[in-house]
Amino acid sequence: MKSKSTIFACLICLMAILGTNKASAQLAKGYYYVHVALDTHYCLDLHKAIVQDGRNIQLYRSNGTQAQHWYFQPNSDGTYFIRSAMNTDYVLDVKKGIVQNGSNIQLYHFNGTKAQRWFLEPAGNGYFYIQSALNPEYVIDLEKGSIVNGQNIILWRNKGGKNQKWKINR
Repeated sequence: MKSKSTIFACLICLMAILGTNKASAQLAKGYYYVHVALDTHYCLDLHKAIVQDGRNIQLYRSNGTQAQHWYFQPNSDGTYFIRSAMNTDYVLDVKKGIVQNGSNIQLYHFNGTKAQRWFLEPAGNGYFYIQSALNPEYVIDLEKGSIVNGQNIILWRNKGGKNQKWKINR
């Protein structure tokens, strides 16, 4: 017969394996490009490569510049900070922390709030939904699903479309 302490230890291990918080896909820390599933020739891009609070995040044809390179920093709660390679003191951020369809995704100086934390949820075939820690039902979305340089990146309730799925690769 097993002792109570052994059973308790097994229960703790099982809880750790199953998780009690929102689980996030594991992605090693490091620099990545984030391509949209609608057309993987296009990726997340910092508008005009200018690092400042409130700078817009857009879709742009892949060109390998630092404006399209993002550092994924995993956190102990299963979220990630997605930092600009141009200046890692700046991260992807939900404007004003407002969770609603159409909220803008911007670059903002790191402050560690939930508006700057993201879960990575597998979407199949190597793609991810990038979910807001403010409310994981909302994900990073290509506005109107329009593949054109400069198209805005927003927050939108997850509908499972290719405009909400992202390939994260080096």
